[in-house]
Amino acid sequence: MTENPQKENGYTSIANEIVDVLAYTKFTTQESRLLWAILRKTYGYNKKEDWVALSQLSKMTGMSVTHVSHTKARLIERNIVAQTGNKIRFSKYYSQWRELPKQAVPKQAVPKQDIGSAQIGNQVVPKQADTKVDTTIVDVTKENTNVSSDTNITYLFSEYTRMSGRRVMIINPKRSKLLRARISDFSIQKIRWAWSRMAVDKFLRGDNENKKDYFTIEYATRFDKIEDYLNKYYQDHPDAQ
Repeated sequence: MTENPQKENGYTSIANEIVDVLAYTKFTTQESRLLWAILRKTYGYNKKEDWVALSQLSKMTGMSVTHVSHTKARLIERNIVAQTGNKIRFSKYYSQWRELPKQAVPKQAVPKQDIGSAQIGNQVVPKQADTKVDTTIVDVTKENTNVSSDTNITYLFSEYTRMSGRRVMIINPKRSKLLRARISDFSIQKIRWAWSRMAVDKFLRGDNENKKDYFTIEYATRFDKIEDYLNKYYQDHPDAQ
């Protein structure tokens, strides 16, 4: 790719009305990346729809194939993208688009100090669990680092243990690789930020009809859950401005 782009070398024709609406519409980071890739693969070739392999979209966006599939499903659910058979297309009828879904869990205030042992449903957070939420979120040297090494995943597991009071059991190469793949699209900073919010979410931690603490490592590493908490809270982070 040259660093001197010229319209003569190819361009994507999009109506200004659509551009205006896209600029105003709220998307997750992944949705935005994937949507522009779909536009490039359709409108960029003067087509309204086309068959585009997930692997192509993965290469264009830098997202894993699994996350591309999940994100595409959300765009379809929001009526922003449509699919007929193997062909995918951008839906220009923006009056039919749906807003970003809101979490059912109400926003909880973040404690400003260590609350010590806390009652959660019918359980008590273990004393060794640090329920205080760091305002720095992550070391400066790690703030933009992705989960790309065993050292980083071990660091995150230790942070999860500190926040949740749970220990990650049976850390073997296969499970480590699986958990890393599930969160590979996020930086360490954003993962910690999302987890810090999960850790103080009263509903999630046991104040629910089942009196169950759902903040397990399986829950904490789910792509959609991390994204939900980032969408709801990350705009409050100083580095998100």
